[in-house]
This record gives sequence, structure tokens and C-alpha cells, in this order.
Amino acid sequence: MNDISRKLYLKFTIIYGHKFTKDYPNDMAIQAWWEEWGDGLTGIDLNYIKAALDYCKFNLKWAPAMSEFIDLCDKAAGMPTPQEAMQLAIRRDFTKPIVKTIFEKIGSWDMQHDSEAVLIKKFKEWHAIEIGKFREDRKKLALANRGISHGRENGEQRRSIDHDELGANGVRKAESYLPH
Repeated sequence: MNDISRKLYLKFTIIYGHKFTKDYPNDMAIQAWWEEWGDGLTGIDLNYIKAALDYCKFNLKWAPAMSEFIDLCDKAAGMPTPQEAMQLAIRRDFTKPIVKTIFEKIGSWDMQHDSEAVLIKKFKEWHAIEIGKFREDRKKLALANRGISHGRENGEQRRSIDHDELGANGVRKAESYLPH
């Protein structure tokens, strides 16, 4: 759990009122929300969290699920949607590393010969895989940079991730997805 998740809970409470708080009727539920969101937002730049919160405030009538909020943070970070990534790849615009990665996974022959419907399906599949890798690498990098332990919450042995475990390639890969 971290301070960001506590502040975000307060912001959602102010923005959405009872529509949000009714789902968290007691301290235990609120504590669980803080912990889950704190864990889920690990590694996301505070500026992207603020941008996602602003989007929610002005555009959403209900508070988003964590996955939707993280998608908004990724969008604020400049991460393209599958459709945007496909359009960039078709134009051979590889200014966003994830576009080049997905393009290479699909292959130039398929890019030239598959229908748009087939391509978008492939882009959605590869986008989900690569975004998942990006998010995991981003989280590992943040934990490694802060020297924070992670492991089982039930008191079993905990261990720390460090740069050696993550590996130089993992650190560079996570950083390569970020905008330059």
C-alpha cells in the first residue's frame, strides 16, 4: 500500500461520492482497495496517474476499474491502443517501440497480405501480450529502484528484486517503452 492509493481513494470519493464509496462499506474493504491499487499502480509515473484522474473527473460518470485506470495511465504515457499501433505500423512509423515490437511479431508479409480484420485481431493479441510485459517490467523496475521487497503477504519468506535479478535487458526493455 502506498500514499498514492490512499490519495486516489480520497479523490474518487470526492469525485464520485456514494456511487464509489458504497462498494467499500467498512475499513477492511477500504484497506483492501488501498493495497490492491497501491500494488497495481506501482511503477506508474505520478504525472500519468494525475492525467488519468483528470480524464476520469471530466469524462466518466462512474469510477473506473483498476485495469481501466491503468489503461488511462498508459494512454497518458503515450502508449498507443491496438488500433493506433496498427495504423502506425502500416505507415512504418516506429517512433513508439511497442509498434515495432508488434510489427516484428506479426511480420511484414502478414502486414502486407492480411485483411484489416485479421490484422486488428493480431494487433490486439500481441498488444495485450506486450503491454502485459511492459507493465510487469515497469513494476519490477520501480521495485528494484526503490529496493522494496516483494513476496508472499502471509508472512512467508520475502525476497527483494534487484537489478541483477531483473537483468540489464529487462531494465532497458521496460525503459524503452517509455516516451523519449
